[in-house]
Amino acid sequence: LLFRHVRSLAQIDPHLPTGLQDPTWAEVKLLFSQENFFEDMANYDKTSIPDDVLAAVNRLVQQPQYQPQLIRRASSACEAICKWVIAILKYGEIVRANRPVVEAFTAAR
Repeated sequence: LLFRHVRSLAQIDPHLPTGLQDPTWAEVKLLFSQENFFEDMANYDKTSIPDDVLAAVNRLVQQPQYQPQLIRRASSACEAICKWVIAILKYGEIVRANRPVVEAFTAAR
């Protein structure tokens, strides 16, 4: 479930299967093995997440099993990525909500 969100948000490798299915362990290892995976996460452009991606990730994050404390039981690294997905989602929602204000301010300058 967690890596479904990471793939949706980061769109790190277009060759990985997309959609709502959970990735296989082989796909997760491939995702982690990409040379700049964590750097790409750190530098992710969170200000321009497509609306459809935000909506899909938001639906999935609302699932009861998507909780950092539950994911921690399997992996503390995955817990951190889970928190990253939630933070990026919240940031994207805030950017969307405040975009009219920012645009009006920019136009007034």
